[in-house]
Amino acid sequence: MSLISLRIRGPAGASSLQLSPEASLADLKLEIEEITSIKTNQQELRLGFPPKPLAGAVDATLSSLGIKNGEPIIVAETEAASEPAPTPVVPQKRASPPAIAEATRPAPSRSTTSSTRPPAPPAARSTAPKTPPSVAVEGGHLVLRVVPDDNSCLFTAVGLVLEPGKPDIASILRKQVAEVIRNQPEEYSDVVLGRPRDDYISTILKPNSWGGAIELSIFASQYLTEIVSIDVQTGRMDRFGQGSGYETMVLLVYSGIHYDALTFSYLDPVPSLTFPPPNLEFDQTSFPADPVLSESMLDAASKLVERLRKEHQYTDAATFTLRCEQCRKALVGEKEASKHAMETGHTDFGEYDG
Repeated sequence: MSLISLRIRGPAGASSLQLSPEASLADLKLEIEEITSIKTNQQELRLGFPPKPLAGAVDATLSSLGIKNGEPIIVAETEAASEPAPTPVVPQKRASPPAIAEATRPAPSRSTTSSTRPPAPPAARSTAPKTPPSVAVEGGHLVLRVVPDDNSCLFTAVGLVLEPGKPDIASILRKQVAEVIRNQPEEYSDVVLGRPRDDYISTILKPNSWGGAIELSIFASQYLTEIVSIDVQTGRMDRFGQGSGYETMVLLVYSGIHYDALTFSYLDPVPSLTFPPPNLEFDQTSFPADPVLSESMLDAASKLVERLRKEHQYTDAATFTLRCEQCRKALVGEKEASKHAMETGHTDFGEYDG
């Protein structure tokens, strides 16, 4: 029988382990004691989303308790029980666990076509690590996961929530978009794309071209996941795949020229300058599309975006200035830059102070 991988989040950090689905709760607690040094009779285990206490007899199997492969388990230390826990059976030997990434899904904002939009101007980066913005939710934190400013931010943010941990995901997702548009000429006509299909396809495959609403709608249908993109400047939510009966939902944040992702972390966010940030593999990147739960997450996301808006963490797409690095023409606003890109095929833009 194959082993299942479990993600253990304790007070000192996160780890992974592997057990048989027929191992008992007592076996699991012994393994957790080995990882966390928390005695079996002082462990409080929580799982699910939002996290709820794990209840069951110590001889109950993991499968009977509904514990599945990839399940994150939160461990807290409590007062010792008045009676010691029954002696468990000998736990199965566990293999060296690989890092487990949780597959999930994400969202967008502006309704402009993607590949005609100019690349994002590079943002100044601080040399000091910063704690990512977050809001407290039941069982943890909803955290803004900032992705690199490399003109592939939409694809990287979508990859973070839909294909977490997958290398070179931006390039893979660009090819996926090109393939869908190529194979569905009626749905993605020249009129819908705003330019000749072959031109759109060749442009979106370039690493310095932006993505937008068209790409987000394609990813929603390909991954059967609702993607919600929240605009920082206006607070507007653009929901791709809404009403399609999808069972999962992912969240993106759009600042006017840049996309980032929102994830749920059981751990407190920590300062970092690296991407991906520490412990990202233990985040939950997609959420059940249950009406009550999804509204709760959207409310939390709105609060986080409101904080970003008060800090003016957005760019007004109608007034920011760019210069075309290919012909040196100065441009004002997203619409003007997009028009220039469509007319000339130029896609290399840089920030311009005017």
